[in-house]
Amino acid sequence: FKKYDKNKSGTMNVEELEPAYADLQKLMEGRSTNLEALLKKYDKNKDGKLSLSEFKLLASELGKQEGKKVPADDQLDQVFKKYDKNKSGTMNVEELEPAYADLQKLMEGRSTNLEALLKKYD
Repeated sequence: FKKYDKNKSGTMNVEELEPAYADLQKLMEGRSTNLEALLKKYDKNKDGKLSLSEFKLLASELGKQEGKKVPADDQLDQVFKKYDKNKSGTMNVEELEPAYADLQKLMEGRSTNLEALLKKYD
């Protein structure tokens, strides 16, 4: 925000917002491409989706690559179930995006449950 708020007003006008929006779109496109690559890599049966076992494989290998603790199976089950919106037993790239974000949070030891955070600090 500070990068684009040129006059340091704490708000952005149209001229300041346009480059911020363009950069945000570039970031989002890159993230989407990254998720598509992950889906393709771990989609062992090549159906264009991740099953629970494929999602767990992704989590396991990602944890090893990044030197992070892989979440327990029950945590991975919960994340998968939460984002398998159509209850198909698989995740497409749209469902994978928020699931991947939660997976990253779990690997970093951060809570993905806002209610638990509120209860803890209330």
